[in-house]
Amino acid sequence: MNKIDVIKAHFRAALRYELNLREPKSYNEKIQWLKLFYQDPLLTRCADKIAVKDHVREKLGRDICIPTLAAYRTVEDFRIEDLPDQFVLKLNSGSGQMLICADKKSFDFDAAHARIATWLEPASNHYFFGHEWAYKNIQPGVIAEQLLGNGEPLRNYKFICFNGEPNCLYTTVQLGGKLYVDFYDFEWNHLPFDLLDYPNSPQPPLRPDKLEEMICISKILAKDFPFVRVDLYCIESRVFFGELTFYPSNGTVSFDPQKADYDLGALLTLPDHAVLLPDENKPPIKVSLDALHELCDLTDHLPPSPHAHVDVEMAHLVDKIERMQKSYSWRLTAPFRFLRRLFYRPPVTLKSAH
Repeated sequence: MNKIDVIKAHFRAALRYELNLREPKSYNEKIQWLKLFYQDPLLTRCADKIAVKDHVREKLGRDICIPTLAAYRTVEDFRIEDLPDQFVLKLNSGSGQMLICADKKSFDFDAAHARIATWLEPASNHYFFGHEWAYKNIQPGVIAEQLLGNGEPLRNYKFICFNGEPNCLYTTVQLGGKLYVDFYDFEWNHLPFDLLDYPNSPQPPLRPDKLEEMICISKILAKDFPFVRVDLYCIESRVFFGELTFYPSNGTVSFDPQKADYDLGALLTLPDHAVLLPDENKPPIKVSLDALHELCDLTDHLPPSPHAHVDVEMAHLVDKIERMQKSYSWRLTAPFRFLRRLFYRPPVTLKSAH
């Protein structure tokens, strides 16, 4: 199976409808499009939990990042004696890979050592799970950060930003082993949709006193991206930066009701061209949507190469695109291909399972 087929299969299994990459309309479809066809190197820097801190300081002109205690590139670098009594460990290229030490005396160092060794294996990169491109070229590392708060559950404020503008937010908090989620507009009105399987908080969260500041921060950090989720904390009237997320839930967010998937999708305008990076040492190339749609009709789609730093197949694809866009015959027949895509739908062939 090629990469697009795998993504379509995962999408169908998670959301129970077919992924349309030629004319994406829903929020989740557009996230999948960006995952495949928007390969801006800035995403790699900002998805890296170590590198993004410099980016945030540069953009804001001040430091709101959670203090870094140490960073490790190998498991041998991890020395617990160099850390304070409380800290948090995170994989820089992961999502959810986290260890919290509330008391170093009771912390299981051997288990943490084994976990870090697993995290730093190349196969742990999120790109090889869901083809989330922003993670693909991140050098693996583990970051140790200061533990915020006094050990009580922290509420995370996640700002959904379309085309450089924050639109709404949702809060998450872990209580008694259960995650609670609440969506709000910027007037702090509860929005009429939720995430499936995640209940609202037993006690509705109060409007944070730094909401306006968080909106302003989100707008500055979202400026460079067609879509991003800006995650922040507000603790004792101080705002802390959490992370930038480009593919929430790998682009398979289950909304309740499902109509919210399309309502939010209507607010996101995709770029008028694709951006592909065949080699991280070379600049990305822009691809017209006509050329991209033409390639979507082919069966030879962007195969993943989990063990290669640079996709040989991607380089082949880019070469094909460049030749197509320079071809006189391709430009001459563009109107006919458009009509074919508009009116002709190839028959569906069912493949037997083995």
